[in-house]
Amino acid sequence: MIVPDLQPAGGSGRLEAGADERPEPLAAVLIEARGLLAEAAHHGLSHLPPTYGERLAAAAQRLTVLGLRRAAQAVTAFAAARADGSEEAAEQAWVDAYLRLEVALDLH
Repeated sequence: MIVPDLQPAGGSGRLEAGADERPEPLAAVLIEARGLLAEAAHHGLSHLPPTYGERLAAAAQRLTVLGLRRAAQAVTAFAAARADGSEEAAEQAWVDAYLRLEVALDLH
């Protein structure tokens, strides 16, 4: 692939690194919870680490603290369905939780 440089010569020629942009707390919690759900999709429900349930509970707690009760309830419902061993219920709860987190991030 060839990318021509169409910018006229000039300027300092120095490259400046972008500022260290960290997402605000609300976005960070949503991204973290979505990442946990993505981990389940990537590894499969039966191949998750033993600490996965604790991490889900902590993410749900952080969502609740920030006022995202419905998203937290969806994450908690997924954790409960997963713990019960019902794969079909866990899959449905996963979809609900993932969609809620995605919509919350889009609206953010």
